[in-house]
Amino acid sequence: MNERVAKAADRPSSPTRWDAPSHSGSNSTTRRSPLGRFLLRVALPAASLVMVLAASHFSQKEPVQNPWTAPITPVVIELSPAALNSLRDTPRDDVPAVVRMGGQALSHAQVRLKGSGSFRAVDDLPSLTVSWETPEGRRRLHLENSVEDPSRLHAFLGAALFREAGLPVPQARHAQVSLNRRALGLYVLRPGYDSAFTGEAFGNGACVILEPAKGADAGGSFRASGGASRESQAVALAAVNRLAGDGADPDLGRRWKALSEHLDVRRFATLLAGEALLGHWDGYGVARNNYRILWDPAAGRCVFLPHGMDQLFPDSAYPIRPVFSSRMARAFLETVPGQELYQAEWRRLASTWMDAEALAGRVQTQLARITPLLTFRQRGSLRQESQDLIRRIRKRCEAVAGRQSEPHPVLFFGRPGHEPVASNRGDPRRDRISTSVPSAIGRAICG
Repeated sequence: MNERVAKAADRPSSPTRWDAPSHSGSNSTTRRSPLGRFLLRVALPAASLVMVLAASHFSQKEPVQNPWTAPITPVVIELSPAALNSLRDTPRDDVPAVVRMGGQALSHAQVRLKGSGSFRAVDDLPSLTVSWETPEGRRRLHLENSVEDPSRLHAFLGAALFREAGLPVPQARHAQVSLNRRALGLYVLRPGYDSAFTGEAFGNGACVILEPAKGADAGGSFRASGGASRESQAVALAAVNRLAGDGADPDLGRRWKALSEHLDVRRFATLLAGEALLGHWDGYGVARNNYRILWDPAAGRCVFLPHGMDQLFPDSAYPIRPVFSSRMARAFLETVPGQELYQAEWRRLASTWMDAEALAGRVQTQLARITPLLTFRQRGSLRQESQDLIRRIRKRCEAVAGRQSEPHPVLFFGRPGHEPVASNRGDPRRDRISTSVPSAIGRAICG
């Protein structure tokens, strides 16, 4: 018996996959399979390294960026259940929110939904307006879902061109947006028309920005945005109503004199000509939409500003010189000086803006800035849509080039959004029509 036990003790044990090291003494050895040796020497250390790196990554704070200069700004929005329900019931009313933009927390932030044709519910892909407090006053920005601009470059191009033409417009940028930890994707980020903007663009933070009610024109319903006092708001609204009265004066000489005193006529001509050339059919001139009025108390004049330029360079045969339906556009163009100023701006912008290669270069440059920061899927989609935008830009520029040498028609006779019926009749006073605003864009307007 003792002999068998002794022989068994001398016989080496069979190795197993996961042998533990022997603790019988320092000279004892452990025999492992090739797979076991690989797991212990290579796989486990590698897995440990990955876990350490991952922990280090997630423990770092979100890097702080300048949201006004970064190619793409991360925007993280958190809403309480009560705020979320409120946006479901009354989406246009502000609710409190926790907002981090470029790694910076916004003080006393509020959020509401925005948009008309692009409007989406808060549980879908909402466009949002964010406001917050700063030492200089309340700031505002817009996060747009771009459902009507898959390239996400229309607003970027439009803002850059109008700024260069002398019409101050906040420069559009891009953002990756998440809402309650739900990734919404790539958005267009547009700074709002607030006191910071007016202070920078006009040197006067006391300017008042007026936002029209849906479909409203001069003389209609407006609300003041920003932190303007009630007294300043009342003065601004009175100025816009006075402007509407100026435009209704049947004496064209007296009308032009009043318009010149109460309206920035040069910038107004830039707005109308720019909308026509870019095919901005959903802007002020044709649709009485997507605009703001700035009241500058120092100059004593109103300035019309473009807003929401997400539908430029249409693929359809949109006219190069469309008929305008808005009240002030028609009042302006019924006068000889207004007509001449508009035509001069049209020619100036056609020669400086409508260069297909230059515009395509702007698109490609911006695409190169943001592409490295996109997901694989976003890159493919954006490249495809940007190529389509470049195709439409070339088509629009060719159409403008083919019309630059033609006589300029009277622009207010015909159906809004279409080519004028009459051409080059000379003095527009011969065919004056009512300056009343039509109830629908497609309604025929007769002289």
